[in-house]
Amino acid sequence: MLKTFRSKYVLVPGDPFHKHVASKVMDIVGAVVNRRGLLPPFSMRCMVGEFRWQLMGEDFRIQGNHFAQKLTQDAGLRSDSTVLDLGSGCGRIAIPLIKILESTGTYYGLEPIEAMVKWCGAKVTSAFPNFQFCHCDVYNKVYNPIGTIQPEDFDFPFESRQFDLIVATSVFTHLTTKPLERYVTECSRVLEQGGRLFASFFLLENGARSYDGGINFSYVLEPRVAMTINPSVPEKAIAYSVDWLLSLFGSHHMQLIPPIRWGCWTGRHPAYSGQDILILGKS
Repeated sequence: MLKTFRSKYVLVPGDPFHKHVASKVMDIVGAVVNRRGLLPPFSMRCMVGEFRWQLMGEDFRIQGNHFAQKLTQDAGLRSDSTVLDLGSGCGRIAIPLIKILESTGTYYGLEPIEAMVKWCGAKVTSAFPNFQFCHCDVYNKVYNPIGTIQPEDFDFPFESRQFDLIVATSVFTHLTTKPLERYVTECSRVLEQGGRLFASFFLLENGARSYDGGINFSYVLEPRVAMTINPSVPEKAIAYSVDWLLSLFGSHHMQLIPPIRWGCWTGRHPAYSGQDILILGKS
């Protein structure tokens, strides 16, 4: 587990490596090698946790399949589910869900990086029209610094009670408190009664430092609520108190489906995933 998820949590978002000319070379070589199958360019994959220099996208595929399995086993994913994937990126979760949702389910991906939305539309939606991807120009100092919509004002572009499953991996870990509160409000609005939210976090109760020292939550963002690794750019990585989160979710009619599923990012073994996972049900 530690090896599988190492890159996702050691590489700090915004690492300039993905902008380096080497990633463009990898894109060119990868396009030649990967003529079949759905595999995003390396320059996109390394922004969502790909190991460096993986032409075949091994880590990208492992992580996607891991989440698809967990969603099926623990979050109620079915072939006819209506899924909202917050921060859908370049299809890490969407691609393995193709075989699960088939033609009876529906998937919507919401993503602030327009290039990734366009890639997914061209490669996934064109072949599987029940998979749709939507660009949301939401501001984030790390991922979308030129965004025109402030996250604390963002309305999800969907109808109320439209989804029975919402997935949010590595989304709340990059939101400060006010934007996070807004996202929780919107998740509750678009989630149907009995639906579930599968979300990843860095939970302070699991520790404040990653096992390799690459992440260290040493700066208070809000006392007894949240800490960050970088006070100048807190969105790089934020850890929250689980008690505060559960109180917030509870105020929006979402309750924890126990247990808390602890991640391996602090070196915990055995672990459920890379980051800590909360699965919440809408009442």
